[in-house]
Amino acid sequence: MRLNETLKHCLHALASRYPKSLVEVNQDMPGQHGLLVEAWPPPCSPTVMIELLQAHAPEMLACPACLVIDGQNHVIYLLEHLQEMPAFWIHDRIVSVMPRKVVNCVKCGSGRL
Repeated sequence: MRLNETLKHCLHALASRYPKSLVEVNQDMPGQHGLLVEAWPPPCSPTVMIELLQAHAPEMLACPACLVIDGQNHVIYLLEHLQEMPAFWIHDRIVSVMPRKVVNCVKCGSGRL
């Protein structure tokens, strides 16, 4: 699954298609776009992430984003800010840890975890 839309639409699509998914802020992203990662919650549902962003960083919800879920990637990229590093990791509630090393990613191209 690959979707180029706003972050809000990507999170809504994720909630609709994968209702048991969890979203985690990538704490290694440069600048963190105004988010206080130290105070950020553990992975949460896409719906809760929308609510948190609406309350703390509403401008992020309008950012162009790319949701990528395939055999190797489970991430959301913010296209204007991060072209090689995911802004959010997506987890399945059943799988506690997913690999986090991105090897070859180009502005919503085919990257590998």
